[in-house]
Amino acid sequence: ALCARAAALMPRFSGQEAATLAYAMARLGVRHEAVLESLVRHVAMLRILRALQGQDVAGLVWALATFRYKKGRIFHHLRRQLQRDRVLSRVRVRHGLMCAWAFVRMDEADDKLIERLAEKMLMGPSELLELVLEDPQEAEGQQAWESEEDKMAAMDDGEDDEESLLREWEAAADV
Repeated sequence: ALCARAAALMPRFSGQEAATLAYAMARLGVRHEAVLESLVRHVAMLRILRALQGQDVAGLVWALATFRYKKGRIFHHLRRQLQRDRVLSRVRVRHGLMCAWAFVRMDEADDKLIERLAEKMLMGPSELLELVLEDPQEAEGQQAWESEEDKMAAMDDGEDDEESLLREWEAAADV
């Protein structure tokens, strides 16, 4: 009932609210086709799409990739929004990793996107691809991914440098 109501109210949602809903659904493992379809249609509207920030794009692509939901050109539109300088310049490491993982998982990553995300995270494109291809969600199961999410969330208030990121990923690999 809640999902049906969310789908009906989607036209009233901001891009950030839609992204938050998608992320929450994916974290809870609640896949509801009507909500996903209305969410994708809503986010694809130019006024909503252009208002999305890096964190919003990260939450959306991560959720859609978690559900392996690929209809229409939503990943194309979200990739273009992410690559806008005003959006990419504000992407934190955690969100950059979420985006890279999602675009690679859905076979929607292009060289330009990977290069720009890698540059943002102070690493080379091959290092970034190696990092996201480890895919802690599939390799260790959902619990390990949630643990990694918690660790990455803690970084949001701290440093976003390569050394901190590598320490966190190494610690997660030991879990």
